[in-house]
Amino acid sequence: MTPAAGHRRHFLSSAVAHTLRRALFNAVRFLHHFLLLILVFFLLLLLSVTYSIYSNAFLTDYLPIIISFFYGLVRFLRHIILAAFRFSELGLRAFRLSTNAFSFLKRRANRRTGLVVEPYRNGDVYEGELRRGMLHGSGVYYYCRGGMYEGEWINSKFDGHGVETWADGSKYKGQFKKGLSHGFGVYQDHAGVLYAGEWVNGQSHGYGMQTYEDGSCFVGQYKCGLKHGSGHFQFWNGGAHAGEYFVGKMHGFGVYRFSNGQRYEGAWCQGNRKGLGVCSSAYGEPQSGLWDDDFLEISSFAVNHTQQCRLY
Repeated sequence: MTPAAGHRRHFLSSAVAHTLRRALFNAVRFLHHFLLLILVFFLLLLLSVTYSIYSNAFLTDYLPIIISFFYGLVRFLRHIILAAFRFSELGLRAFRLSTNAFSFLKRRANRRTGLVVEPYRNGDVYEGELRRGMLHGSGVYYYCRGGMYEGEWINSKFDGHGVETWADGSKYKGQFKKGLSHGFGVYQDHAGVLYAGEWVNGQSHGYGMQTYEDGSCFVGQYKCGLKHGSGHFQFWNGGAHAGEYFVGKMHGFGVYRFSNGQRYEGAWCQGNRKGLGVCSSAYGEPQSGLWDDDFLEISSFAVNHTQQCRLY
Protein backbone atom coordinates (compact mmCIF):
# COMPACT_ATOMS: atom_id res chain seq x y z
CA MET A 1 0.00 0.00 0.00
CA THR A 2 1.31 3.46 -0.81
CA PRO A 3 1.45 6.21 1.86
CA ALA A 4 -1.43 8.00 0.14
CA ALA A 5 -3.57 4.87 0.38
CA GLY A 6 -2.76 4.61 4.10
CA HIS A 7 -3.83 8.21 4.64
CA ARG A 8 -7.06 7.57 2.74
CA ARG A 9 -7.79 4.52 4.89
CA HIS A 10 -7.20 6.50 8.10
CA PHE A 11 -9.37 9.34 6.83
CA LEU A 12 -12.20 6.94 5.93
CA SER A 13 -12.11 5.22 9.34
CA SER A 14 -12.19 8.62 11.06
CA ALA A 15 -15.05 9.76 8.86
CA VAL A 16 -17.05 6.59 9.62
CA ALA A 17 -16.50 6.99 13.36
CA HIS A 18 -17.51 10.64 13.24
CA THR A 19 -20.68 9.84 11.26
CA LEU A 20 -21.72 7.08 13.68
CA ARG A 21 -21.03 9.31 16.68
CA ARG A 22 -23.16 12.09 15.26
CA ALA A 23 -25.97 9.66 14.47
CA LEU A 24 -25.97 8.27 18.02
CA PHE A 25 -25.89 11.76 19.48
CA ASN A 26 -28.87 12.81 17.39
CA ALA A 27 -30.76 9.66 18.37
CA VAL A 28 -30.13 10.25 22.08
CA ARG A 29 -31.16 13.87 21.82
CA PHE A 30 -34.36 12.88 20.02
CA LEU A 31 -35.24 10.25 22.64
CA HIS A 32 -34.51 12.67 25.44
CA HIS A 33 -36.82 15.29 23.99
CA PHE A 34 -39.44 12.67 23.32
CA LEU A 35 -39.39 11.50 26.94
CA LEU A 36 -39.64 15.07 28.17
CA LEU A 37 -42.69 15.58 25.98
CA ILE A 38 -44.27 12.43 27.43
CA LEU A 39 -43.60 13.71 30.94
CA VAL A 40 -45.17 17.07 30.18
CA PHE A 41 -48.14 15.31 28.60
CA PHE A 42 -48.72 13.17 31.70
CA LEU A 43 -48.34 16.17 33.97
CA LEU A 44 -50.95 18.10 32.04
CA LEU A 45 -53.22 15.09 32.04
CA LEU A 46 -52.92 14.64 35.77
CA LEU A 47 -53.49 18.34 36.41
CA SER A 48 -56.63 18.31 34.31
CA VAL A 49 -57.93 15.25 36.12
CA THR A 50 -57.11 16.84 39.45
CA TYR A 51 -58.96 20.05 38.63
CA SER A 52 -61.96 18.16 37.28
CA ILE A 53 -62.33 15.94 40.32
CA TYR A 54 -60.64 18.11 42.95
CA SER A 55 -63.03 16.79 45.55
CA ASN A 56 -61.56 13.29 45.24
CA ALA A 57 -59.12 13.02 48.10
CA PHE A 58 -57.33 9.98 46.61
CA LEU A 59 -56.03 11.80 43.54
CA THR A 60 -55.25 14.88 45.55
CA ASP A 61 -53.19 12.93 48.07
CA TYR A 62 -51.36 10.67 45.60
CA LEU A 63 -50.80 13.19 42.77
CA PRO A 64 -47.27 14.16 43.95
CA ILE A 65 -46.35 10.48 44.22
CA ILE A 66 -47.54 9.77 40.67
CA ILE A 67 -45.66 12.78 39.33
CA SER A 68 -42.49 11.75 41.13
CA PHE A 69 -42.81 8.21 39.76
CA PHE A 70 -43.07 9.34 36.14
CA TYR A 71 -40.29 11.87 36.61
CA GLY A 72 -38.02 9.19 38.09
CA LEU A 73 -38.89 6.81 35.25
CA VAL A 74 -37.93 9.42 32.66
CA ARG A 75 -34.62 10.14 34.41
CA PHE A 76 -33.88 6.41 34.66
CA LEU A 77 -34.45 5.92 30.92
CA ARG A 78 -32.37 8.98 30.20
CA HIS A 79 -29.43 7.61 32.20
CA ILE A 80 -29.70 4.27 30.41
CA ILE A 81 -29.59 5.97 27.02
CA LEU A 82 -26.63 8.13 28.01
CA ALA A 83 -24.78 5.06 29.32
CA ALA A 84 -25.43 3.25 26.05
CA PHE A 85 -24.17 6.27 24.17
CA ARG A 86 -20.96 6.38 26.24
CA PHE A 87 -20.48 2.66 25.71
CA SER A 88 -20.90 3.07 21.97
CA GLU A 89 -18.44 5.97 22.06
CA LEU A 90 -15.87 3.70 23.68
CA GLY A 91 -16.62 1.05 21.07
CA LEU A 92 -16.05 3.53 18.27
CA ARG A 93 -12.75 4.57 19.80
CA ALA A 94 -11.69 0.95 20.07
CA PHE A 95 -12.72 0.37 16.45
CA ARG A 96 -10.70 3.34 15.30
CA LEU A 97 -7.66 2.24 17.28
CA SER A 98 -7.89 -1.30 15.88
CA THR A 99 -8.27 0.07 12.35
CA ASN A 100 -5.21 2.28 12.76
CA ALA A 101 -3.24 -0.63 14.22
CA PHE A 102 -4.24 -2.83 11.28
CA SER A 103 -3.22 -0.12 8.82
CA PHE A 104 0.11 0.28 10.60
CA LEU A 105 0.81 -3.46 10.51
CA LYS A 106 -0.17 -3.62 6.85
CA ARG A 107 2.12 -0.74 6.01
CA ARG A 108 4.92 -2.47 7.88
CA ALA A 109 4.22 -5.64 5.91
CA ASN A 110 4.25 -3.68 2.65
CA ARG A 111 7.72 -2.34 3.43
CA ARG A 112 9.33 -5.71 2.96
CA THR A 113 12.66 -5.73 1.17
CA GLY A 114 14.59 -8.68 -0.24
CA LEU A 115 14.00 -11.84 -2.24
CA VAL A 116 10.47 -13.22 -2.02
CA VAL A 117 8.00 -15.60 -3.63
CA GLU A 118 4.71 -13.72 -3.80
CA PRO A 119 1.48 -15.49 -4.86
CA TYR A 120 -1.55 -13.39 -5.80
CA ARG A 121 -5.28 -13.99 -5.52
CA ASN A 122 -5.75 -14.31 -9.29
CA GLY A 123 -3.18 -17.13 -9.46
CA ASP A 124 -0.18 -15.11 -10.66
CA VAL A 125 3.15 -15.65 -8.90
CA TYR A 126 6.14 -13.35 -8.55
CA GLU A 127 9.65 -14.52 -7.70
CA GLY A 128 12.28 -11.88 -7.27
CA GLU A 129 13.31 -8.73 -5.46
CA LEU A 130 11.13 -6.40 -3.41
CA ARG A 131 11.86 -2.94 -2.12
CA ARG A 132 9.46 -1.45 0.42
CA GLY A 133 6.75 -3.82 -0.67
CA MET A 134 7.05 -3.05 -4.38
CA LEU A 135 8.46 -5.18 -7.21
CA HIS A 136 11.84 -3.60 -7.75
CA GLY A 137 15.01 -5.13 -9.19
CA SER A 138 15.19 -8.44 -11.03
CA GLY A 139 12.30 -10.86 -10.96
CA VAL A 140 10.09 -13.34 -12.78
CA TYR A 141 6.32 -12.89 -12.95
CA TYR A 142 4.25 -15.94 -13.97
CA TYR A 143 0.78 -15.38 -15.43
CA CYS A 144 -1.91 -17.78 -14.23
CA ARG A 145 -3.17 -18.32 -17.80
CA GLY A 146 0.25 -19.01 -19.26
CA GLY A 147 3.17 -16.82 -20.15
CA MET A 148 5.64 -14.92 -18.03
CA TYR A 149 7.85 -11.85 -17.76
CA GLU A 150 11.48 -12.11 -16.74
CA GLY A 151 13.57 -9.02 -16.37
CA GLU A 152 13.99 -5.75 -14.54
CA TRP A 153 11.38 -3.93 -12.44
CA ILE A 154 10.99 -0.41 -11.11
CA ASN A 155 8.09 0.42 -8.75
CA SER A 156 6.14 -2.74 -9.68
CA LYS A 157 6.34 -2.09 -13.44
CA PHE A 158 8.45 -3.58 -16.24
CA ASP A 159 11.35 -1.19 -16.64
CA GLY A 160 14.68 -1.97 -18.23
CA HIS A 161 15.60 -5.08 -20.18
CA GLY A 162 13.23 -8.03 -20.13
CA VAL A 163 11.57 -10.89 -21.95
CA GLU A 164 7.80 -11.31 -22.02
CA THR A 165 6.04 -14.38 -23.42
CA TRP A 166 2.33 -15.07 -23.81
CA ALA A 167 0.20 -18.19 -23.71
CA ASP A 168 -0.30 -18.20 -27.51
CA GLY A 169 3.45 -18.36 -28.13
CA SER A 170 4.06 -14.67 -28.86
CA LYS A 171 7.27 -13.24 -27.44
CA TYR A 172 8.91 -9.85 -26.93
CA LYS A 173 12.53 -9.34 -25.97
CA GLY A 174 13.95 -5.91 -25.47
CA GLN A 175 13.60 -2.75 -23.47
CA PHE A 176 10.67 -1.63 -21.31
CA LYS A 177 9.63 1.60 -19.67
CA LYS A 178 6.80 1.96 -17.14
CA GLY A 179 5.32 -1.40 -18.08
CA LEU A 180 5.41 -0.93 -21.88
CA SER A 181 7.88 -1.88 -24.59
CA HIS A 182 10.00 1.20 -25.12
CA GLY A 183 13.37 1.42 -26.85
CA PHE A 184 14.76 -1.35 -29.01
CA GLY A 185 13.08 -4.73 -29.04
CA VAL A 186 12.16 -7.81 -31.05
CA TYR A 187 8.58 -9.09 -31.17
CA GLN A 188 7.36 -12.31 -32.78
CA ASP A 189 3.73 -13.40 -32.73
CA HIS A 190 2.28 -16.90 -32.84
CA ALA A 191 1.84 -16.73 -36.66
CA GLY A 192 5.53 -16.06 -37.30
CA VAL A 193 5.37 -12.31 -38.01
CA LEU A 194 8.53 -10.70 -36.60
CA TYR A 195 9.34 -7.06 -35.94
CA ALA A 196 12.76 -5.85 -34.84
CA GLY A 197 13.27 -2.17 -34.23
CA GLU A 198 12.31 0.81 -32.14
CA TRP A 199 9.31 1.02 -29.80
CA VAL A 200 7.54 3.88 -28.05
CA ASN A 201 4.83 3.30 -25.42
CA GLY A 202 4.12 -0.25 -26.53
CA GLN A 203 3.97 0.42 -30.29
CA SER A 204 6.48 0.11 -33.11
CA HIS A 205 7.69 3.64 -33.64
CA GLY A 206 10.85 4.71 -35.43
CA TYR A 207 13.09 2.60 -37.64
CA GLY A 208 12.47 -1.13 -37.86
CA MET A 209 12.25 -4.29 -39.94
CA GLN A 210 9.22 -6.56 -40.20
CA THR A 211 9.03 -9.99 -41.82
CA TYR A 212 5.78 -11.82 -42.57
CA GLU A 213 4.76 -15.46 -42.59
CA ASP A 214 4.72 -15.54 -46.42
CA GLY A 215 8.33 -14.35 -46.64
CA SER A 216 7.66 -10.68 -47.39
CA CYS A 217 9.85 -8.13 -45.63
CA PHE A 218 9.58 -4.42 -44.94
CA VAL A 219 12.44 -2.19 -43.80
CA GLY A 220 11.74 1.41 -42.99
CA GLN A 221 10.03 3.85 -40.68
CA TYR A 222 7.05 3.28 -38.39
CA LYS A 223 4.72 5.54 -36.49
CA CYS A 224 2.22 4.37 -33.85
CA GLY A 225 2.44 0.77 -35.07
CA LEU A 226 2.04 1.51 -38.81
CA LYS A 227 4.42 2.02 -41.75
CA HIS A 228 4.93 5.74 -41.98
CA GLY A 229 7.76 7.51 -43.76
CA SER A 230 10.38 6.06 -46.09
CA GLY A 231 10.65 2.33 -46.54
CA HIS A 232 11.39 -0.66 -48.76
CA PHE A 233 8.92 -3.54 -49.08
CA GLN A 234 10.09 -6.82 -50.62
CA PHE A 235 7.09 -9.00 -51.54
CA TRP A 236 6.94 -12.78 -51.52
CA ASN A 237 6.41 -13.02 -55.31
CA GLY A 238 9.55 -11.06 -56.21
CA GLY A 239 7.97 -7.62 -56.48
CA ALA A 240 9.31 -4.69 -54.47
CA HIS A 241 8.38 -1.13 -53.56
CA ALA A 242 10.73 1.61 -52.40
CA GLY A 243 9.28 4.95 -51.46
CA GLU A 244 7.06 6.80 -49.03
CA TYR A 245 4.35 5.39 -46.79
CA PHE A 246 1.50 7.05 -44.94
CA VAL A 247 -0.56 5.31 -42.24
CA GLY A 248 0.49 1.88 -43.45
CA LYS A 249 -0.04 2.41 -47.19
CA MET A 250 2.09 3.49 -50.15
CA HIS A 251 1.57 7.22 -50.38
CA GLY A 252 3.74 9.85 -52.07
CA PHE A 253 6.62 9.16 -54.44
CA GLY A 254 7.66 5.55 -54.94
CA VAL A 255 9.20 3.02 -57.29
CA TYR A 256 7.45 -0.33 -57.72
CA ARG A 257 9.19 -3.21 -59.47
CA PHE A 258 6.74 -5.92 -60.60
CA SER A 259 7.46 -9.61 -60.60
CA ASN A 260 6.94 -9.74 -64.41
CA GLY A 261 9.67 -7.17 -65.07
CA GLN A 262 7.48 -4.05 -65.27
CA ARG A 263 8.44 -0.96 -63.31
CA TYR A 264 6.39 2.00 -62.13
CA GLU A 265 7.97 5.21 -60.92
CA GLY A 266 5.77 8.05 -59.77
CA ALA A 267 3.07 9.19 -57.37
CA TRP A 268 0.98 6.99 -55.08
CA CYS A 269 -2.14 7.71 -53.04
CA GLN A 270 -3.55 5.35 -50.39
CA GLY A 271 -1.87 2.31 -51.94
CA ASN A 272 -2.82 3.06 -55.57
CA ARG A 273 -0.98 4.79 -58.42
CA LYS A 274 -2.40 8.28 -58.67
CA GLY A 275 -0.79 11.34 -60.23
CA LEU A 276 2.20 11.65 -62.54
CA GLY A 277 4.05 8.42 -63.22
CA VAL A 278 5.90 6.26 -65.71
CA CYS A 279 5.28 2.56 -66.19
CA SER A 280 7.93 0.76 -68.21
CA SER A 281 7.78 -2.77 -69.56
CA ALA A 282 10.43 -5.21 -70.58
CA TYR A 283 8.61 -5.80 -73.87
CA GLY A 284 7.30 -2.40 -74.90
CA GLU A 285 7.72 1.37 -74.75
CA PRO A 286 7.13 3.19 -71.42
CA GLN A 287 3.69 4.59 -70.61
CA SER A 288 3.71 7.94 -68.82
CA GLY A 289 1.10 10.47 -67.83
CA LEU A 290 -1.58 10.96 -65.21
CA TRP A 291 -2.71 7.88 -63.31
CA ASP A 292 -5.86 7.40 -61.30
CA ASP A 293 -6.55 4.27 -59.21
CA ASP A 294 -3.90 2.24 -61.08
CA PHE A 295 -5.21 3.32 -64.51
CA LEU A 296 -3.39 5.58 -66.97
CA GLU A 297 -6.06 8.19 -67.70
CA ILE A 298 -4.08 10.81 -69.69
CA SER A 299 -1.02 9.64 -71.60
CA SER A 300 1.82 11.89 -72.70
CA PHE A 301 2.15 9.75 -75.83
CA ALA A 302 -0.25 9.32 -78.72
CA VAL A 303 -2.45 6.76 -77.01
CA ASN A 304 -6.09 6.68 -78.16
CA HIS A 305 -7.51 4.65 -75.30
CA THR A 306 -7.06 4.18 -71.58
CA GLN A 307 -4.25 1.81 -70.78
CA GLN A 308 -3.62 -0.16 -67.62
CA CYS A 309 -0.45 -1.51 -66.03
CA ARG A 310 -1.45 -4.08 -63.43
CA LEU A 311 0.27 -4.88 -60.17
CA TYR A 312 1.54 -8.44 -60.04
